[in-house]
Amino acid sequence: MKMQVSVNKFYPEEFRRKSDAEKYHSKGTCEVHLLLGPIEMDLKNITYRIDHEGKVSLKPPFRVHSNKKAGIKPKLVPSIVFKKPSIWGQIEQTIKSELSKEIEISTKCNNECLQLELWEKVDQ
Repeated sequence: MKMQVSVNKFYPEEFRRKSDAEKYHSKGTCEVHLLLGPIEMDLKNITYRIDHEGKVSLKPPFRVHSNKKAGIKPKLVPSIVFKKPSIWGQIEQTIKSELSKEIEISTKCNNECLQLELWEKVDQ
């Protein structure tokens, strides 16, 4: 089955906690376009984190189900599940490749934080 993956957009997040700034170089979500045989879709809310060593970690899109009034604690519910792990593997590889390009560009320009550079690209 033919598969194509491309990153549509990155949505960097501001660090709201001091501990996040200490742990991560950048964090946010991204959106990818997936063409899988006759199926074409955009996957949104894929969470990424880049630590200070440049290691990228990704989490698939999840919805949080909770109802505080009824006493139900938050639960992560996958919004999409791939039966073939290779599909998610290719999505991860594509996102990591795009993020590593951004990291290289930011380290060449050095003195600025990757977080700020990504925000500028989103605003344009």
